[in-house]
Amino acid sequence: MADMEENNKKKKAYTFMVPAAMFAATVLVSAGMGLLRGLGTPLIISSTVMSGLGCGVVLFLMAQARVYGQYDYDNGQNYPRFLLWYMLSLIAAAASTYLPAAGWPFMAVFLCLSL
Repeated sequence: MADMEENNKKKKAYTFMVPAAMFAATVLVSAGMGLLRGLGTPLIISSTVMSGLGCGVVLFLMAQARVYGQYDYDNGQNYPRFLLWYMLSLIAAAASTYLPAAGWPFMAVFLCLSL
């Protein structure tokens, strides 16, 4: 019985901490990369707001899937795993801003080959 209560507390903590970490990291990485790239203030603000809105959509879909039980397999219980892959993808997206223009077609080809 105590084990079940502990799991419920942990699950409730994850349902708050994971979305908060995702949103904060997305906004901070987006703004930070804009500053590192030397973009103008309006462009930094617009890209940060759009990144935050995109993350908000992902968080809404995660909450909806949790409420309606639409997660496949055990994904509803593995928020930290999703957070890990989200952060790795966020870092890869930030690092890809340094690719030259000739490198972008390879990203699409590798993505298609990975599917």
